[in-house]
Amino acid sequence: MKQIFLAPLSCLYGLILISYRLLYKYKIFKIHKISVPTISVGSITSFEKGITYFVLYLSKLIKKGVCSHYVYKKRDIVILKKRYTKVLENDVSLVTGRNRIKVARKIVSKNRDTCIILYDGFQTLSLARELNIVLINGVEPFGDGLFLPAGRLKFPLSALNKANLFVIIKDDGDIEKIKKRLTRINPEIPVIEAKYKKESIEIIKGKEILGDALQRCWSKYR
Repeated sequence: MKQIFLAPLSCLYGLILISYRLLYKYKIFKIHKISVPTISVGSITSFEKGITYFVLYLSKLIKKGVCSHYVYKKRDIVILKKRYTKVLENDVSLVTGRNRIKVARKIVSKNRDTCIILYDGFQTLSLARELNIVLINGVEPFGDGLFLPAGRLKFPLSALNKANLFVIIKDDGDIEKIKKRLTRINPEIPVIEAKYKKESIEIIKGKEILGDALQRCWSKYR
């Protein structure tokens, strides 16, 4: 019943989203390039837990970088810094701001020997990135076919073609079925499998694929 009432809002959200993506596709809106490796970690469904844990895992793996998070309120900044500073390495910092382009440029102006990790960055079309990592929820991988707020989809499934790497986070889901559907969307995008481990993530299949992707990302700046 709730979905029926919210369906018109979901349709409106979908139209706005598709229009937004088309404006970037046809270069009406500018895509800004940053002079350091830029990696996006995001998802097509509401999946904050998975994104948070994978960003932390990736930050430790890289050993240097900046997690950039788009925030709306000062209260959000406090919450995010409390969440991250307990687990991040000393050479990884959390930078927040409303405008990711300005945040990224400020970071690069102070330190060029770094990289930028865009937290939940799949929707940040204004910033170019070398690596687009999309996380797939093993339990509810593609939402229920409805956009927010009636469903869980933040983007149309066709947007997955913009990914460079899929990471399925296992949690009793049918992994093979998910992989087959991802292959139908784009057979050239590699798939990694991961699982939750306490308050973190562990790669259980495809760690070398992630390593190769990061090397290619860095090779462009050598």
